[in-house]
Amino acid sequence: TYNNSDEMRPIYPDTEDYPRYVGYHRGPDYYPPKGFDRNKLTKPIGFIPQVSMTFAYLDGNYGIMNEKQVITGGESTCSSVFQAVAIGKEGGTALFSINELSRIAMERS
Repeated sequence: TYNNSDEMRPIYPDTEDYPRYVGYHRGPDYYPPKGFDRNKLTKPIGFIPQVSMTFAYLDGNYGIMNEKQVITGGESTCSSVFQAVAIGKEGGTALFSINELSRIAMERS
Protein backbone atom coordinates (compact mmCIF):
# COMPACT_ATOMS: atom_id res chain seq x y z
CA THR A 1 0.00 0.00 0.00
CA TYR A 2 1.29 3.43 -0.87
CA ASN A 3 0.79 6.04 1.83
CA ASN A 4 1.14 9.76 2.14
CA SER A 5 4.35 9.92 4.16
CA ASP A 6 3.10 13.17 5.74
CA GLU A 7 0.47 11.10 7.56
CA MET A 8 0.83 9.78 11.09
CA ARG A 9 0.24 6.11 11.90
CA PRO A 10 -1.97 5.57 14.96
CA ILE A 11 -0.70 3.38 17.80
CA TYR A 12 -3.45 1.48 19.59
CA PRO A 13 -3.42 0.13 23.14
CA ASP A 14 -3.21 -3.58 23.85
CA THR A 15 -6.32 -4.51 25.80
CA GLU A 16 -5.40 -8.21 26.28
CA ASP A 17 -9.15 -8.75 26.07
CA TYR A 18 -11.94 -9.19 23.53
CA PRO A 19 -12.49 -7.24 21.43
CA ARG A 20 -8.85 -6.25 21.15
CA TYR A 21 -9.61 -3.55 18.58
CA VAL A 22 -12.79 -2.07 17.07
CA GLY A 23 -12.47 0.54 14.34
CA TYR A 24 -11.83 1.31 10.70
CA HIS A 25 -8.01 1.32 10.52
CA ARG A 26 -7.41 -2.44 10.21
CA GLY A 27 -9.96 -3.66 7.68
CA PRO A 28 -13.56 -4.91 7.59
CA ASP A 29 -13.17 -7.72 10.13
CA TYR A 30 -12.54 -5.06 12.78
CA TYR A 31 -15.43 -2.76 11.82
CA PRO A 32 -17.96 -2.24 14.62
CA PRO A 33 -21.11 -4.36 14.44
CA LYS A 34 -24.46 -2.74 13.72
CA GLY A 35 -25.70 -0.87 16.78
CA PHE A 36 -22.22 -0.57 18.33
CA ASP A 37 -21.69 2.58 20.40
CA ARG A 38 -19.32 4.63 18.22
CA ASN A 39 -17.95 6.28 21.36
CA LYS A 40 -16.42 2.90 22.23
CA LEU A 41 -14.27 2.61 19.09
CA THR A 42 -10.65 1.88 20.00
CA LYS A 43 -8.81 5.17 20.34
CA PRO A 44 -5.11 5.60 19.57
CA ILE A 45 -2.78 6.34 22.48
CA GLY A 46 -0.24 8.01 20.20
CA PHE A 47 1.09 8.38 16.68
CA ILE A 48 4.32 7.78 14.77
CA PRO A 49 5.32 9.03 11.30
CA GLN A 50 3.90 6.93 8.46
CA VAL A 51 6.23 5.50 5.83
CA SER A 52 5.60 5.81 2.09
CA MET A 53 4.88 2.09 1.57
CA THR A 54 3.48 -0.62 3.85
CA PHE A 55 2.65 -4.30 3.39
CA ALA A 56 -0.55 -6.17 4.15
CA TYR A 57 -0.29 -8.71 6.96
CA LEU A 58 -2.17 -11.40 8.84
CA ASP A 59 -2.49 -10.90 12.56
CA GLY A 60 -3.81 -12.70 15.58
CA ASN A 61 -3.04 -10.95 18.81
CA TYR A 62 0.39 -10.36 17.24
CA GLY A 63 1.44 -9.70 13.66
CA ILE A 64 1.96 -13.17 12.13
CA MET A 65 3.08 -12.88 8.48
CA ASN A 66 3.03 -10.20 5.81
CA GLU A 67 2.43 -10.42 2.06
CA LYS A 68 6.18 -10.90 1.47
CA GLN A 69 6.21 -13.96 3.79
CA VAL A 70 8.09 -12.11 6.53
CA ILE A 71 7.11 -13.67 9.85
CA THR A 72 7.51 -12.59 13.44
CA GLY A 73 9.90 -14.59 15.58
CA GLY A 74 7.48 -15.61 18.29
CA GLU A 75 6.79 -14.47 21.78
CA SER A 76 7.87 -15.07 25.33
CA THR A 77 5.19 -15.51 27.94
CA CYS A 78 7.59 -15.76 30.85
CA SER A 79 6.99 -13.48 33.80
CA SER A 80 9.05 -10.38 34.40
CA VAL A 81 9.94 -8.33 37.44
CA PHE A 82 9.55 -5.12 35.46
CA GLN A 83 6.60 -4.06 33.39
CA ALA A 84 5.82 -1.07 31.20
CA VAL A 85 2.47 0.64 31.69
CA ALA A 86 0.66 1.99 28.64
CA ILE A 87 -0.13 5.63 28.06
CA GLY A 88 -3.66 6.25 29.25
CA LYS A 89 -3.32 4.07 32.33
CA GLU A 90 -2.27 5.34 35.74
CA GLY A 91 1.47 6.07 35.66
CA GLY A 92 1.69 4.90 32.06
CA THR A 93 4.42 6.13 29.73
CA ALA A 94 4.80 3.23 27.25
CA LEU A 95 3.58 3.90 23.71
CA PHE A 96 4.27 0.43 22.30
CA SER A 97 3.19 -3.04 23.34
CA ILE A 98 4.87 -6.08 21.80
CA ASN A 99 1.60 -6.69 19.95
CA GLU A 100 1.64 -3.30 18.22
CA LEU A 101 5.40 -3.53 17.57
CA SER A 102 4.87 -6.83 15.76
CA ARG A 103 2.20 -5.23 13.55
CA ILE A 104 4.52 -2.34 12.68
CA ALA A 105 7.25 -4.87 11.80
CA MET A 106 4.83 -6.68 9.46
CA GLU A 107 3.75 -3.42 7.81
CA ARG A 108 7.29 -2.18 7.24
CA SER A 109 9.45 -5.29 6.60
